[in-house]
Formats: sequence, structure tokens, C-alpha cells
Amino acid sequence: MLNQYYSHRLFRTGVGVFFALGLFSFYIWYSQFALMSPLAWVPLLACIILSFTLVLFPTNTKRLPFFITPLILLIAMVTLQMMLLLLPHNLTQLSILFPLLYSLSMCSILILRDHAVSPWVLFALSMLLVLKWHLDVFISSLSIAAEFLVPTAILGGMHVFKHQIQQASHKARQSRILLQHAEFGREHEEGVSSVAAHRVQEVRSLTEDMLHRIAYNREPVTSDEINEFRFTEAQLRDTIRGRHIVNKQILEATMAARRRGAKVDILDERGEPLPPHIVEVLTPCAVDLLDDAYGGTITIRAFPPDDPTAVMLVHDGNSEDDEPSAVEIAQHSGEIERF
Repeated sequence: MLNQYYSHRLFRTGVGVFFALGLFSFYIWYSQFALMSPLAWVPLLACIILSFTLVLFPTNTKRLPFFITPLILLIAMVTLQMMLLLLPHNLTQLSILFPLLYSLSMCSILILRDHAVSPWVLFALSMLLVLKWHLDVFISSLSIAAEFLVPTAILGGMHVFKHQIQQASHKARQSRILLQHAEFGREHEEGVSSVAAHRVQEVRSLTEDMLHRIAYNREPVTSDEINEFRFTEAQLRDTIRGRHIVNKQILEATMAARRRGAKVDILDERGEPLPPHIVEVLTPCAVDLLDDAYGGTITIRAFPPDDPTAVMLVHDGNSEDDEPSAVEIAQHSGEIERF
């Protein structure tokens, strides 16, 4: 999935700017605070570049392969140890700033790549390494521990930021699908688009998020996701078998009823759109019936045009204490009769 991002010039430019700023910060930090050992910066800079190259490595999925994450943790800890060895014992807030930024950047990128545990493991090990180094040289660790409070808050905020990005991406994808669906619907009404293309777009609007999850997220499918797949499959079946009955309000009420444990069947024996006056009566009746259902079986059936009944709605509670109820909508008058 990350390969898609690297195909965009803006993303590649952002990564390039990130590396450029990192190199500039490293130069300032090394020249101002590090002990000037001959060529000591060469292996350190090589480890920094290698660690960021691995954590930004383009893959088919947003998550890194399982064997790369431990390697990143090892290289990051070695890099941080090399930074500490280059610093004098009388550390200041500025001298420890670059190691903190390095650790924070690595953890933040891991969080954005859908790793929940490894960023905090790396951050905790980094903190322990810094505190241990201070204890070894008999310097109070309280002040340096306080330096980790802000990075801790930033990492917590990164989880919220990642969730907001996912929500925004999901909503943008849904809006794009709905817009395309509306455009296809308008073209269909104008006679420009074929019925087949319109049906394909309806299927995409229901299944694209599910297919995206299966294709790009290799995590085991949870029971909640399996239930969501089943609900979506049932809703897709409704749009096929009851294409002249369902609309947005009925589909939403049907999905909610299924989540509450009700079984819903929508059958269209009519084969053509319902008259507008029938639709106006059917929608509130169906929504009310579905909203009141917490179990049992609901059947919504549309009859042929020559039948005296246009639509019948039946709710069977599937229990002795709950008697079945039915609603009939007359073909020509649209009158409602309840049983």
C-alpha cells in the first residue's frame, strides 16, 4: 500500500525534505555537542540513515513485514547508544534533544504504519537506556526523565492522529463512491448509462471498503469484521432481489435491524419500479417495522402489478408469545391494512 504513496511526487518530496532536515539537524547537533572523535560520525550517520530507510521502506501493505520490525528496534537502540557515547557527561536539554527527536521520529512513523506495540517498546527501551547511562555516570536522572514527558504525550497524540487520518480517508472514500453513484444514477435517468453500469456502481458502493480491508490488511479477520461482512452481503442481496423496493432509508433500517438480531428478507416479484404513491407509503411503514424489530423474521414482498396488493410486510417474532403481524399496501389506492 505504501507503494501507492511513493508514486506521488508530493510524498516523495516530503520524504526528501524530512531527510534533508534530519541531516541538517544532525550536523548542528554533532558540531555543537558531540565529542569530536575522528570519523566517529560516519558509523552513526550510517545507522541513522539505515534505520529510517527500513522504517520508510515501501511495501504492499502499510504495516512492515514481521521480520523487519525487530531489526529496526535493534538498529535504533544501537544508534541511540552511539549517540550517548559521543555526548559529554554534563548533558543539557539541547544536547539530548537530537537523540530524543530521533527516537520520537522512529516511534511516530511506526505508529503511522499501524504498529501499536513496537513503537512503545522502542520508546521505553530508549528511555531506559538514557536513564541507565545517566546513572552510570552518577548524574541525577529526574531531570532527564522529565524530558520524556513531552515525547510521551506526542506519541499518544500520534495514535489519535492516525485514527483521525483513517476516519477521514474512509469518509473521503465513501463520499467519492456516493458521488460516483449519484453521477451514474443521473446518467441512468438521462438514458446515457446502461442498467448494468448502474448496478456495478451500487455493488462497488457497498463492497469497496470490505475488499480494501481484505486486500491491504493481512491481519486476521475478527469476529466483528466477519459479522460486518455478513451484514454487507445481506444488504447487497437486498439491492439485487429487492431493487424496486429498497431505498436509502429502508437499507439503513434493514442494516440496523440485522445488527440487533433480526432476519430480514426483501423479495421483489413485481419486476418494475413501484408507483410514487406506493413508495411514499411503503418507506415509513418499512422503517417503523424494522426499527421496532429486535429479533424474529421480517419479510417485505412486492407483488406483480395485476395483484390487488402492492406490497406486504410481515414480522414473525418466532416465539409463542409474539404473534406475527402484517401490513398490506393496496395496489391502486395505497391504503394500509394491518393484521
